[in-house]
Amino acid sequence: MVSKNKRYQFSEQNLKFEELKNTPGRKVINTLVFLFITSMLALVILVFTKVIFGSPYERLLQNKVQQITGKFSILEQRVDYYHDILTQNHYANDNFYRGILGLDSLPVTIRDAGTGGTEKYTKFDNLQNAEKVKIISQKIDIIKNQLRIQENSYNLLSDKAEIRLKQMAQIPAILPISVKELIFISSYFGVRQDPFTGSQKAHYGIDYVGKKGTKIYATGDGIVTLSENSRNGYGNEIVIDHGFGYSTCYGHLKKIMVNEGETVKRGQVIGLMGNSGRSTGTHLHYEIRHNNNPVNPVYYYSDDLTGEEYEQIVKQSN
Repeated sequence: MVSKNKRYQFSEQNLKFEELKNTPGRKVINTLVFLFITSMLALVILVFTKVIFGSPYERLLQNKVQQITGKFSILEQRVDYYHDILTQNHYANDNFYRGILGLDSLPVTIRDAGTGGTEKYTKFDNLQNAEKVKIISQKIDIIKNQLRIQENSYNLLSDKAEIRLKQMAQIPAILPISVKELIFISSYFGVRQDPFTGSQKAHYGIDYVGKKGTKIYATGDGIVTLSENSRNGYGNEIVIDHGFGYSTCYGHLKKIMVNEGETVKRGQVIGLMGNSGRSTGTHLHYEIRHNNNPVNPVYYYSDDLTGEEYEQIVKQSN
C-alpha cells in the first residue's frame, strides 16, 4: 500500500515505485516552486484588482479630481449668484438714485463690461477641465469689471448727493418770517401800482406785513454780502449769497443783526422788521435772485407749512 505521507517515483530500472527521500536540495527546490506559484498567484490577483478597482494612487487622484470638479461647480454657482445680485438689485437702485439726482442711466453696453475676447484664456488649454476653467475665469473677469463700473457709479452718486444736500440747505426754501407772525401780504411779485407815484412799476419781491420788531430769518444757508442802510430806498438791507447762483434780499429792516462776511444758516435770525427807507408802513421787502435775475419767491416755499413746522426749522439753526 502506498502511503499518503510519503512520496514515490516509478523506477524504470527496477520497474517499481520507489520512495523519494527529502534531501536538502529537494527541499530547497520545493520551497522555490511554492514561492514561485504563490507569487504568480498574488500577481494575478493584484493585476485583476488594479484592472477592476484601479491602484490606490489612481483612486486618490480620482477623488481629488472629483473634489476639484465639485469646487469648480460651487465657484461657478457663487459667481452667478453675485452676478444676479448685482444686476437685479444694485442696477435697479443705481438707476433709481440717478433719476432722483437728475443723472442719465448707464447704457447697457457699459454695464455689460466685456472682457475683450477669449484669447487671454488660451493659457488654460493644457489644463484638465480647460473649458470649465475658461468659462469661470471669464465670468469672474466680467463681474470684476461690472463691480468696478458700479463702484464708480456709486461714487459719482455720492458726490452728487452731497452737492444736492448742500444745495438743498442753501437754496432759499422757507418764508423769511414765522407763519405765526405774518399778518398778510401787501404786495406780490410782478407789476404793481407804485405807492408813491401811482404809476405801474415792476415789483421784484414780496412785501410781508407784520408787527414792528418781528424776527426776520435767513431762508437758506449762505454768506452775508451786504448789511447796511442801502441804496434804492430799501433802508436797512441785508443781502445773502446762497451759492448755486442764488441770493436773497431783506429790506426796510428796523435792525440788522448780522455782519458782512458772516456765514448764516437757514432759520437764523438776521434782523427785525421795520419801516426804514422808502416805505409806507412796517413790512419786509423780500427778494430772491437767480443768476442776478429776480424770480418769484412764492415758488421757493410751501404754503402749507404750519407754525410748529416752521419753529422746528428755526430750532435746527441753533
